[in-house]
Amino acid sequence: MTQSIVAGEMTTAAPSPLSMARRSLLAYALAVALGLAGCGGSKHTSPQDIASDVPAGTARHALLVAEAAASSWMRDAHLIYVENDGPLVGGETARWGFLFRSEMADSWRNVSVENGRVVREAPLGFPFAAPDLPTEWIDSSAAVARAEESGGREFREKNGGELEHTVLGRGVFTAWDGPATWTVVYRGADRSELAIVVNAADGTILSRFEG
Repeated sequence: MTQSIVAGEMTTAAPSPLSMARRSLLAYALAVALGLAGCGGSKHTSPQDIASDVPAGTARHALLVAEAAASSWMRDAHLIYVENDGPLVGGETARWGFLFRSEMADSWRNVSVENGRVVREAPLGFPFAAPDLPTEWIDSSAAVARAEESGGREFREKNGGELEHTVLGRGVFTAWDGPATWTVVYRGADRSELAIVVNAADGTILSRFEG
């Protein structure tokens, strides 16, 4: 992630890919907290046209609600980042966080959706350099299923671990103009970690990092 996001953090050695993943996740969580501080937020009635075949609790299910809120903020709002804001079960959670960028306004906006309703909206207080996400990407449940098949389940069973984060973005483990990826992060009972990077276009595994 860019230096503006990991503000104040100094390192003397290049971070490992896994630490980069963890840092980006934690930095965004902090950004959301800072962006919402002192803001009462706003609530919107959820749209009724969410596809019935999209499982409740997935990122796709919450997306239409978030997009409606973002488009009412700025008509050119583009989605650039998605992350679970609540505990995950098989790629589903009650609350998802979305980050949108408006080129016209040169600003960013957090939208948090819980159980089909926007529960928080607020501007991001500093630039977040990331490319726009494509329209098409596999849902969170599919990404986690691929990660489970590719070492996640084994890691959980071996380390008494749990699924901790899943993040959709671009430009972290791929080229800036590369595919969108889901980064699925597990944490063991011994504080060990596993990050599995899934191509959000077709579900292929691009890389994995353990530490």
